[in-house]
Amino acid sequence: MKIYNIIHVRFVGTIPSFMKLIRIICIVFPLIAGINSNVINNLSEFYVMSIATLTVSFSWYCYSTRWERRRKKYWHIISKHDFLTWQLAILKNIYSDLEFVKLWGKEYPVTCMPANQYIRYPFSSLCTLISDKLHETTPDKEQKRYIKLLGNTVKWPNMKGFALDRIYLNEKQEVKSISAITSNYYQNLITAHILEWELYKCYLSRDIPFPYDTDSSTILKNLPYRDNYHGNRISKDVICSPSRAFPLLSVQALVVFRSAWPDGKYPWRVVTSCRSMDVAIKPGQIQFFPAGGFEIYGTESEINIYHTHDSFDPKLALFREYAEELFNAEHLQINRMGIDPAMAIYTHPSISFLIRAINNKKAWMHFLGIVVDLTVMRHELSFLIIIDDEDFCFEGLKGCNESTRILAVPLDELENYISKEILHVGSAGLFHMAKHSGYLKDLHNNH
Repeated sequence: MKIYNIIHVRFVGTIPSFMKLIRIICIVFPLIAGINSNVINNLSEFYVMSIATLTVSFSWYCYSTRWERRRKKYWHIISKHDFLTWQLAILKNIYSDLEFVKLWGKEYPVTCMPANQYIRYPFSSLCTLISDKLHETTPDKEQKRYIKLLGNTVKWPNMKGFALDRIYLNEKQEVKSISAITSNYYQNLITAHILEWELYKCYLSRDIPFPYDTDSSTILKNLPYRDNYHGNRISKDVICSPSRAFPLLSVQALVVFRSAWPDGKYPWRVVTSCRSMDVAIKPGQIQFFPAGGFEIYGTESEINIYHTHDSFDPKLALFREYAEELFNAEHLQINRMGIDPAMAIYTHPSISFLIRAINNKKAWMHFLGIVVDLTVMRHELSFLIIIDDEDFCFEGLKGCNESTRILAVPLDELENYISKEILHVGSAGLFHMAKHSGYLKDLHNNH
């Protein structure tokens, strides 16, 4: 089994790269043979030329695919039970004063901050943008290596988005509002997502002292990027206001709809998806869609300040992810045509349907609070969308290129389904808050 795992990590998924090798051989060998045709006088010389060609080609193949193989090894390791157990123990040590999510008998490295009950649709007072200027960032050697590792899984690294500045809480420690600054996905990768890569490297090298009850400050010395994010502050302050980092805000929602299908067995279903192996973060994990970065609907070269402010609307970002990931609205990924963002999003059939359903009291959108994924220290504005309109069932979930499987799982069967998969930690926090909000319980009572 160990030999199988080694082969799997190093070579599975590299077939496209191997085909590149074949193409290189087909080009290089005739070229070398042609150049040296005047000296190939016997079979032994032909063998020498063949071996030389194969050696050069294979060496180039190994060199050109080295980051791809490292990436696949990284993804494989961080999904293993041993790593997840180790990571949870390390993070519980560092954030011992935070409450971790427990769901269906399993603990996740994620913490939740519930919302003030007065924050309601359309959430106009939830977010404030305090800066529309990008901060200058100069990546160091390790950050550059991490970007190389991710390779072409990162599609638009310079797309503008919004990073957390501060979370404001009331006396009950409920989310009252948030402030944000303008950032981009690249800055997020080298200051937030790199934290998981840092943990992975420590896992392989065993640099973090054992046992796990080692002082958290000692552990952080082996995690310099996380230590930089903390800035010598207590955990609550760290998650409410990052230091020297740009964690891109995300939006996510649990979509629950009433089934009108003829079987009649399960009245309520939940939209789930399996993340594609081609995405930059958490490939292959089960996630509740929609979920994505809080970014503008534009292009990487967008410089219009009005566009930046006009895009700063979490509701608009959530609607966009909803259309893109549930109904395959690929044109909403990037605004190449320069069309009006709000017009493009609000007039999409799936969004206009949802808005009309909300206005007609056949659908509801609730802000549940903020989920903080402690593996990468990113914050997800979390919502619950309940659709009680039978026409939704017959629209058909289409998925998107970020997923390999999209399923409408019966709410009563969700635990059984998730127990056989690896659940995205942000989704664990989302369902935890939805469950404790009381809204899901009301569905069973009313239907």
